[in-house]
Amino acid sequence: SRCAAQCTHRMCSYIYLGVSLSSARGLGGWVERNVFFEKETGSPGKPFTMGSCFCKPVMQGCYLSPVEAIHAAKSARTVAVLGIKPDSKASQPAYYVPRAIQAAGVRVIPVPVLQGFDEVLGEPVQRDLRLLTEPIDILDVFRPGPALPAHLADILAMRHRPSLIWLQVGIRNDSFEKEVLKHGIDLVVDRCLMVDLQQGSKL
Repeated sequence: SRCAAQCTHRMCSYIYLGVSLSSARGLGGWVERNVFFEKETGSPGKPFTMGSCFCKPVMQGCYLSPVEAIHAAKSARTVAVLGIKPDSKASQPAYYVPRAIQAAGVRVIPVPVLQGFDEVLGEPVQRDLRLLTEPIDILDVFRPGPALPAHLADILAMRHRPSLIWLQVGIRNDSFEKEVLKHGIDLVVDRCLMVDLQQGSKL
């Protein structure tokens, strides 16, 4: 996928295009020296080289392609699971998916919304995303689409915002997704993290 960044300087009229996901995440977007740009009028530009603009572009989040999603799943080391279910609901995806992720060697941080239990998968639960003290690679979400906006403020207030939010199969909310992308967080939607992790292990 491709990310675009709008320069935030009020006097700058350039939109930077063609910044790859890897370069954007590498050195704040500046690692790519041949970034093509065009003016807001839509006229074609020329290759942009480092130093031509001193403004700091605000990177927008991206929807990851299937290949990128599989790579992200394979690379993850720590996953927080919002909406995880307790051990008593082992037959539900919100339990057996994170269990499979943990079994693959990924650290799982349970963030349930249900009450009445303090531990899942042998890990203490964290009920407030804002209180997570360690960086996470993926925030895996098991919440109904209409409930997603209620979690947005907590996600944006996290000490270490995730670089990727993963909405499990069937979970969508246009307004939530738009805000997440606007704040520079990438998205995987309507895919199963467990399945993509298994696919990644075969590569």
